[in-house]
Order: sequence, then structure tokens, then C-alpha cells
Amino acid sequence: MELLVENSTYDIVGSPYQFYVDFTVKDLLNEEEHKIFDQINAHYAACFSLIKTKDPVLASQNLEQGNALLEQSASMVKKLVNVFCLPFISYYYYKIKDYKSAIDKSNFIIAKVTELESANHEYLFFCKIQQQQNLGRISWATGDIEKTVKIHTQCVLDIYDKAGNWDINRSIHNVPVMVLVENTQYLFFIQVITEMLARLVSRFKTEKVVAVSWIKLFIEPLRTLNFDHLAPYDPRYRAFDSYLRMFGDLVDGNEEGFVEEASAFLDNSLFDEEMKKVVGRYLYYFGYI
Repeated sequence: MELLVENSTYDIVGSPYQFYVDFTVKDLLNEEEHKIFDQINAHYAACFSLIKTKDPVLASQNLEQGNALLEQSASMVKKLVNVFCLPFISYYYYKIKDYKSAIDKSNFIIAKVTELESANHEYLFFCKIQQQQNLGRISWATGDIEKTVKIHTQCVLDIYDKAGNWDINRSIHNVPVMVLVENTQYLFFIQVITEMLARLVSRFKTEKVVAVSWIKLFIEPLRTLNFDHLAPYDPRYRAFDSYLRMFGDLVDGNEEGFVEEASAFLDNSLFDEEMKKVVGRYLYYFGYI
């Protein structure tokens, strides 16, 4: 993705979020601090990667090495590691099913993100949403479905509230905030909504009444949201209004209306494929297709 801003060209490798991380680290750390930050990040990333490939010894070693470097680091290095690197460790604890440590780490990250958000680092809002999602995944893994649903509902509400309150005249490293936010925000809406619905539909694929009751708990607080006001920035947001209206019909008992709207949603080439997968899965599991 390439951004053209004023007389500068920014090549964003990976994502706008990574662009933000790279420039923030470069701006706030000197060369030596940047090097230490990169080393800690590499150890924590390796820790998470190695636990996914079932190598707990090497994963633990990388965690210890990263922690040792962090202890000796400058204050600003620690602040940036807390928000940009520690998520790897929260996910690591989640993977090894040390849920208490994962919860503690995610809550710690959220607190540190909130501190930096108030210090003019507005884009870190998405780091906070990531960790709230992680807390939701932990709740799901421990069998607390109600808590999982409520966390995901709150994530959607928080993103929606923030969507109307970005300082659109502000720039981060000479890049307008809305240029950075546009895709990231949209993808977070997709991720939070579809992940929760997909979990519920798959978990209760043989229990339609139960599935609908949990979907209702998730959807009901979202039905008053109106995404149309975001459409001038990105027309893809219109899909969310259709989505919530469609699932609203489902939880209201209007199955005929739901199936009709679902078919139209699946046929719309402009709507997101992940959103379509959830709809298709519901129709398939409960015998509509």
C-alpha cells in the first residue's frame, strides 16, 4: 500500500499499523535504544512463534532473554515495548493455557496503552482493542460464553464510538490520521463481529435455538448503530447496516426475512468475504442450503 502525502511518498509495508509502529519507534528512540527495542521485539516474537511450533524450551529461553534486556532498558524503550511487543507474550501465555498470566498481561498492556493514548498517541487505540479481544478469547477458552459475547459487543461499541471521534485534521508523521485509520478501523469491525458470530454458529451448529439466543445477546446492543455516517469515508461500511439488520430479523424470529436478506447479502460482490462466510455457515448448518 502506498500513501502519497504532500511531497512525500510513504511505502507502507505490511499494514498502516506497522507503518505507525515503525515511525513511532524511530521518532521516540535514539539509535542505540532502537536497537535494543528491536532485540526485545525479536525475542518476544520468537517466543510466540516457537510456542506455535511446539518448541516450549526455546520459546521460554527467548522470553527470558527478552525480559532480561527489558529490565536494563531506558524508560521510553520500556513504554514502547509494553504496547508494541508485550502482546506477543500475552498470546504466548494464551497458547500454553496459562490464562491467569495471559489475562494479567493483557490488562497491563491495556493500562499502558491508555497512558500513551492520553499523551497524543491516538492510533494506539487499536492495540487496546486487540487486547480486549484477547481477553474475550481467553473467556471463550475457559467456557465463559456470556463474558466472551459481552467483551466482543463492547469492542464493537468502542470502535464505533471512536470512529466518530478521530481528529480528522490531525496527522501522524505527516500522514493524515484518516488515511491510517480507514482500513485498520474497517478490518477491526470485520474481525470482531465475524469472529464472535463464527464462534457461536460453529459451537452451537446442532442447537439452533441456543445459537440464536447467544447471537441475540451479541447483536441486540448493536442494532441501534448506524454505519451510514461512516460511508462517506468508506462505502464498504454500508455492509454493516445490512448485516445487523439481517441478524436482527433472525433474533426477532423473522426467519423468512433473514434468509431472503442473507441470500441478497451473499450475492453482493461489494460485501466482505469473511462476513459472507458466517452467513453461509449459518444457512448451511441449519439446513437452509
